[in-house]
Amino acid sequence: MGEQAAPEHIAGRGWLRRLGSWTAGRPIAQQGAGLLLVGLLVSAPFGGWTSTAPSGVRQVEVGQSITTGPLELTLLEVVESTRPSRVLRAQAGGTLIFVRGTVRVTGDRPVMLGTFGDSLRLVGIPGLRRFVGLPGAPMPADQVKPALYYTEDSSGMSAIPPGMTFPVAWVFERVTTGEDLPAALTVEVSGHTWRESGVTRGLFDWFDPTPLATTQLPLRHKPPVDDSGESSG
Repeated sequence: MGEQAAPEHIAGRGWLRRLGSWTAGRPIAQQGAGLLLVGLLVSAPFGGWTSTAPSGVRQVEVGQSITTGPLELTLLEVVESTRPSRVLRAQAGGTLIFVRGTVRVTGDRPVMLGTFGDSLRLVGIPGLRRFVGLPGAPMPADQVKPALYYTEDSSGMSAIPPGMTFPVAWVFERVTTGEDLPAALTVEVSGHTWRESGVTRGLFDWFDPTPLATTQLPLRHKPPVDDSGESSG
């Protein structure tokens, strides 16, 4: 996601190394949770925060910190490219749209994919589909969940460990429609409420994603890179 990405055979290790560093210094119970995350075997939710409920949608400036409950986000820009790094490329007839920023967990436990996937949406952009590396049909923009990537090596993230700020990109794919994107895009951020599950008694997690804030981010067009990682345009 930077100007050059790590070679594909080592891509994906950067954020896992940072997760490993966090795990090494934790109590035994939390070390076990960290090891499960490294193996991508975690299916149960984690807790450990105080309750924070959204209190209404507000407009925020570029780069302004937004606390959603489980996460603290800063959003910087939107970038469009068919191949922003060696590792990431759009399907034929599509382009990638990624929101650049940073993310930090507000509590002392990792936040999982389902929660941060519900935290951000692009507003009013036609032709969006989930970026899963396979062709897919466009969906209404408010239904398209982004993938999350660690921008230092373009690796996908399945969890965010606490105690560190990560440079990340929320990645969407867009089917080319022949219609240019506007110079600035509206991004909507949702907050979550910490509560007990209505289905499983005794299970607490972050639920009820609710629009919390919107921001207008400038759009930058990035030429695709070639197999060496250099810009081809």
